[in-house]
Amino acid sequence: MEVLAEFAKVYGIQFPMLADVGSEVIRRYGIMSTLIRPDEVEHYGIPYPGTYIVDNSGVVTHKFFHREYQVRETAPTVLKSGSHFPVDPSRFVHAESDAGGVTVTGEVAGTVLHNRQTTNLYVTLKMAEGLHVYGPETPAGYTPTSVAVTATEGLFIGEPTFPPTTPFSIAGLPEEFQVLDGEATIVIPVQSRIRETGQATINVSVRFQACADSECLLPQTLSLQLNVATEPMTRAATPTV
Repeated sequence: MEVLAEFAKVYGIQFPMLADVGSEVIRRYGIMSTLIRPDEVEHYGIPYPGTYIVDNSGVVTHKFFHREYQVRETAPTVLKSGSHFPVDPSRFVHAESDAGGVTVTGEVAGTVLHNRQTTNLYVTLKMAEGLHVYGPETPAGYTPTSVAVTATEGLFIGEPTFPPTTPFSIAGLPEEFQVLDGEATIVIPVQSRIRETGQATINVSVRFQACADSECLLPQTLSLQLNVATEPMTRAATPTV
């Protein structure tokens, strides 16, 4: 209890904290780390690092968990992906490009990535009224929407997650298409393994074919570049006197 009290004082924590003596609670939740052996006395009994998002009724609506205790999401990632709070992209790293009735924006949830920190890259396509683009899977001869991401060495890029598509068909054609319309956001995980203070670059290439009900435009590729600051792991707080 004294250790937690001192920890809360140093970091200015004002919310309640749990002293889980004997790791009883995390055992019940099934989140005690199995990567640490009982003979590693200093760390044995700690949980896998994670965050639960709980609604007003006490129901868990989202969770973030990792195998390694050093890995954490940025706060904006938790707010946007976990709580679905609107996050103003102008406050974070973002870029925009448009062509042919489609605007593509890229947004990194945060301004600084610390070593071992994880964020999400949000790539959003905004289609003009009456336009749609094909989903990631489409019949041969048509251009699916795809996202390719490259980055500075030390940034690890995960697989993109596409939003749900809508069925679409054209009179006289046998195929049924799966399309995205209105506004569609593709989410790509990014994790930093960069140990130095500096800047990293994320290059995004989005290929798509925009169509109306009666005609399709030529396939296009839009490119974005996002520059994000990098830092070592978060430094320990300095106690206030």
